[in-house]
Amino acid sequence: MEQVDTTTLSKIEPFTWLQMFGGVMVFNTFNFLIGYYALNDVSIVDIGWGLMFLIPNSMILSQKTEFGPVHILTMSLVVVWAIRLSGHIGSRHNYGKEDYRYVAMREKIWNKFGPLAPLACYLQVFGLQGFFSMFVNSSAMHILTYAEASDPFGPFEIGGTLLWLTGFLFETIGDLQL
Repeated sequence: MEQVDTTTLSKIEPFTWLQMFGGVMVFNTFNFLIGYYALNDVSIVDIGWGLMFLIPNSMILSQKTEFGPVHILTMSLVVVWAIRLSGHIGSRHNYGKEDYRYVAMREKIWNKFGPLAPLACYLQVFGLQGFFSMFVNSSAMHILTYAEASDPFGPFEIGGTLLWLTGFLFETIGDLQL
């Protein structure tokens, strides 16, 4: 009878990219069902854009047994950005009236698919946004995956935080000027 190495059984395998994308798409599917069928407003996908970043990052952190300053800083920056962006877009959203860009896509593209229009909408809007969110979020996912709890702050963390702060300020000021 073959011996089983019990030391490997206690290790949790990290989530794969596809599993994390699946988590994002569960979120997007829920938003699609509400937007397309309940609200007739798929432009709510924009409100969820920033929140999509929290899903794979939370999945990664759920498998960590220890968190270090780099983990905390990275996740904090993503959370602050995601909540600010989602709140800003949500506050500007004209509930009950779909964004004109999505209305145009509905009329010019999705309606041509007849009974498959919902699928065309889901793939073009919710599928692509979920897919692109994974790539835009890949640097944070990489940091959260490979940083060790014992890693100290260094010049890359300081530089990255300053770069984030610059971008965050530009985005916030730009949104206030709209």
